[in-house]
Amino acid sequence: MKINKSSGTALITGAAKRIGHEIALTLASLGYEIVIHYNHSKKEALELSKKITKKYQIKTSLVAADLSNKNEIKKLADFMVNNFANWNLLINNASTFDKSKLLDFNDQNLFDNINIHLVAPLFLSQAFAKNVKQKRIQDSQIINLIDKNITRIETSYFYYLLS
Repeated sequence: MKINKSSGTALITGAAKRIGHEIALTLASLGYEIVIHYNHSKKEALELSKKITKKYQIKTSLVAADLSNKNEIKKLADFMVNNFANWNLLINNASTFDKSKLLDFNDQNLFDNINIHLVAPLFLSQAFAKNVKQKRIQDSQIINLIDKNITRIETSYFYYLLS
């Protein structure tokens, strides 16, 4: 993965834990200001923020948003556009991972997965691209993460892999 090494601001969705946590640490080590998005992981997000500030002396911001809710996605996008003039990196990492099977239809689970895995990255990418174009930000990048298990035929996580 080619990472822009100039200063800038990175929004990482789902940054508080697992892969997002490690991405935030790596980008902080490269000098990025980090915006830590979380939904239910406030404690972990606060711990990550403290770790980054202590280890790298990098400014962090925390923002809570439920990416299954279109209004909260918009608020997150507006927060980024209105508060970070140098927002040049978007990492769509947030995910939901609940058990589901094709024959056990649950429309709420399906729509939550679609919103988090498809709608949120789409809306955030659109806001990011408009912002980059309007502010003429150079060397901007969007990175979308996807699960390697997308090719599994048999799964107990049908909606996750579908979305």
